[in-house]
Amino acid sequence: MRDAKLIMPLLEDCTMPDSVIAETSALSTISSPTKLDQLSRQERVVALALRHAMHGICGTDSACWSHLWTSFAPDCGVAAARKAAGALAAFIRQLATHATRQISYHQPLCPCLGEDEHILLKLIALTQHRDWRNASALARHYVHEDGIGDIIAATSRLTVVLSGCRLELPINNSGHRVNEPSPAYAAPGKATLH
Repeated sequence: MRDAKLIMPLLEDCTMPDSVIAETSALSTISSPTKLDQLSRQERVVALALRHAMHGICGTDSACWSHLWTSFAPDCGVAAARKAAGALAAFIRQLATHATRQISYHQPLCPCLGEDEHILLKLIALTQHRDWRNASALARHYVHEDGIGDIIAATSRLTVVLSGCRLELPINNSGHRVNEPSPAYAAPGKATLH
């Protein structure tokens, strides 16, 4: 893994400065929820699992691994939950390996939803719906061109397990076309943690 430190917990509060919001114009066609309770049940399950996986891979809390698979257990059963946890961890490891910028996430119990968390949910949803062009465009926000195939492959393996657990993520906005990444958006921001 090249640099797991590119995946960072969010520190301080849930709000983004206007300058950061303005820099995300490349993602302007994606309406972003800012709270977990604005997500579907399936999205909340995956968002919580994403947080546990990122926290486990990049932190020192080994309890995150048991929390990761238990977050899937009610929907998947124990055996499939372990497969889902493994597939999600592999996805996060690929992301950390190929990351070109800092990727932020909230602590597992935080009610807020960060932009990176939302984009990763969209990447998973687009891959589940086999929208390869838009999934690849989203992946470009995080990785070099040569890492896109690895990210899409890891996401595809994850979505097979999620679909088997009936955790289909919706594409819940009318136009889910994704613009090319903005160079301004690729600049690392301040990391924050709640």
